[in-house]
Amino acid sequence: ELDGIEGEAAAAAVAEAEARARAGVAEKGEEKKKEEDDGDAEDDDESADGGGEGEDPPPLLVLARGSYRFVVREIVQTFPYPVGVVDELLDEEPVAPVRAEEEEEGDDDEDEDEDEDEDDDWDEDDDDDDDWYLDVTPAELVQRTLQTMKVLVDQAVNSQEKAPTPLELAIMEDAGVNIQSAAAKRDQAEERAAVFEVFSSSLMDFAPMPVDRYAAIGWLGAELADVDNDVRRRILTTRDGAERLRIVLRELDRKISAAATKKLTAEIEDDAGGEQDLKVGTPTLPSWSKQIKKGTKVEYFWNEEWGWCGGNVSEDPYMVLDELIITVTFDADGTVHKLPFTGDEKARWRPG
Repeated sequence: ELDGIEGEAAAAAVAEAEARARAGVAEKGEEKKKEEDDGDAEDDDESADGGGEGEDPPPLLVLARGSYRFVVREIVQTFPYPVGVVDELLDEEPVAPVRAEEEEEGDDDEDEDEDEDEDDDWDEDDDDDDDWYLDVTPAELVQRTLQTMKVLVDQAVNSQEKAPTPLELAIMEDAGVNIQSAAAKRDQAEERAAVFEVFSSSLMDFAPMPVDRYAAIGWLGAELADVDNDVRRRILTTRDGAERLRIVLRELDRKISAAATKKLTAEIEDDAGGEQDLKVGTPTLPSWSKQIKKGTKVEYFWNEEWGWCGGNVSEDPYMVLDELIITVTFDADGTVHKLPFTGDEKARWRPG
């Protein structure tokens, strides 16, 4: 009997141990399944966020602008939109510029009329004012054009007013001031500054050849200067990159000089202060301009980059309409320029 009781107790103990073991296996199985489900959910979240390992990131959209010059060879269709066959028009190697006096060589022996009209003399002299651009080498043109573009961009950014505060915006809206126009100009100036910064830092990468650099700088310089259609036609038709740079550099210099004159005039008016008696009519020349003669020392405000440039009057001045034409030999480089002294730009002149 004792043996039977002990056998039944042993069997019950074995059965209880087996039941506990099965319960433990079941719990471990549920925990493992739960971990696997959690891991799958995390993988799904990472896949949805694009952060999974070994997967490509989402595509990045970029807005790019450029220029492409071409010649139309054939028109395939015109409706509903034009389709044609074109060939890209690339620049050629630049050639040395030809001066006007070289073209007219051999005509010096002809008799000239001593009573030639003074206006005709001025027209001929005016054609020679830009001759110094012809003396600049293509490599120097690249540097000077980039420097001038930088000055123009900085002028545009610095001339913009700062973004108004919320209170100022409310006041401007009540006053009916066009806020969108000022904001658009400010955004455009900042965008141009950013474009030029990227352009100048990446120039050697996308334009390793000199001919390509001349073209790229010329196209961007024309856009920054916002040249008129006549100038655009000239730079579009020429295939000489150096000549295009000369055209663009002239326009950039004009833009900078005009902006500098406007800024300088505004500063002078601010310094004067108080109430001013406004005079109606054409601005007159200052009294000291009547004392200018050959040998007089003067200073001329060239642009923001070069500032005030001193020089000597190398010829006696003469009047053409309301302009006093002064021939100045500048001290810095010895170049000679015929410059108009007008009432509108009298702020650019001062005694030396």
